[in-house]
Amino acid sequence: MIELPTGELEIYFANEGPYTDSDEQEISKMVSCDKGVSWSSTICYCFPSGGMPVPIIAPDDTMYTAVEDDSDGGAIHLSLIKSEPTPGSTAITKYHSVIPAYRDLTIYAGAPYLAVLGDRILLSGQTSWDRTTSDVSVPFLAINQEGTYSAYNVIDVNPFDIPETFSGLWNSVTTLSDGSILLFTSYNNKIYMLKGKLVETTDCD
Repeated sequence: MIELPTGELEIYFANEGPYTDSDEQEISKMVSCDKGVSWSSTICYCFPSGGMPVPIIAPDDTMYTAVEDDSDGGAIHLSLIKSEPTPGSTAITKYHSVIPAYRDLTIYAGAPYLAVLGDRILLSGQTSWDRTTSDVSVPFLAINQEGTYSAYNVIDVNPFDIPETFSGLWNSVTTLSDGSILLFTSYNNKIYMLKGKLVETTDCD
């Protein structure tokens, strides 16, 4: 769910309802103009789409929605859908596989979450990268490349040091007013949190 600059609420979800005769789904959304008391009928935001949509309004006042995407075949990866931050708007552009490091179709990257940090966007999720099997996933954190919100560089993989045969799932990220980053994961039936700050370095000869 997200609150638009004009005050409306929008809730996004993967919707298989219109496609009972196939394995397809769309990203749908509903709009509330009264703070959630009532909602509009379902709006098709994007088809074909993917799943697990997470919207955010970027510092450039454009909306981006992260989704799981398997449209290229192989393992699920993460894509972004661009749209306007206005009530009922639909997809303008879809950026496929926005993390170059995970474009290998054998590497799973899913369960996205987004947060704004100044003029940057953070993207978290779970990945099978550096695991011995695609059935085991660990948290990762990525940040948009300079000058674009359609491509992301990985900052860290498995920052919680989860053992090889375990998973850290359903991760999320948020930021505080002082610039701190909070990263969450679910591991071994417990919720864990890390707190830190982004330190950007410059390569030296």
